[in-house]
Amino acid sequence: MALDKADLEALLAPLRQKYLVQLKTLLPEIEMIHSHLMEGTCSPKDMEILKYTAHRLFGSGSTYGFVAITKSARALEIELLNSGEPRDLAQLSTAFQTFLEACKDALNSTARES
Repeated sequence: MALDKADLEALLAPLRQKYLVQLKTLLPEIEMIHSHLMEGTCSPKDMEILKYTAHRLFGSGSTYGFVAITKSARALEIELLNSGEPRDLAQLSTAFQTFLEACKDALNSTARES
């Protein structure tokens, strides 16, 4: 028995909500790392947390209907992996800002739906 789109969306709804709760929990730390990056005080630990978070959200965003998170997380991950020392902060900052906006848009769109 094949599921139609409405059935699939109904099955995914609780998982999507759980994803958004986790994203909301991650957002303050992501914003703090962004602030550190802009101030030039980003530590190696910050960068490792960011790489892990970007990779994780790249792998899961589209599953829950957040394609912009997947795309922006992947772009950020690539930038983080390809950035040498010293990092190209302009490109990294742009990728990071796009990623932050995608995360906030996902949280805001759900708040408007409620």
